[in-house]
Amino acid sequence: MKLRFGWLGKLARALFWSSLILFLALAVNLVGIRLLGGMDAWKGWMTVNATCFFVWRLLLYAGIAWGWRWMRARLLAREPNASAQARLRRVEVAAALTFIALEGARFL
Repeated sequence: MKLRFGWLGKLARALFWSSLILFLALAVNLVGIRLLGGMDAWKGWMTVNATCFFVWRLLLYAGIAWGWRWMRARLLAREPNASAQARLRRVEVAAALTFIALEGARFL
């Protein structure tokens, strides 16, 4: 008899990948602090390279937007009704507000 957990397995995979990404980010920061000789040097390096990180985030957002357009076209082809369009519009507005809030917080 094979046990099926359905959503629980998906949740476990999501938690695993989220934890792995968080661990890798922590490890990169700790290695960077150690290599540069301390927290002040790390902050200075991050400040000097802020423009590169901004460009990286813009490229990441562009990739997300391209993937979103591809996924949106597929979804609308599968569900061409008004409720699907309304759901997509709500998600698009929420995503745009999230990106604006994340980038806006950097400048405050």
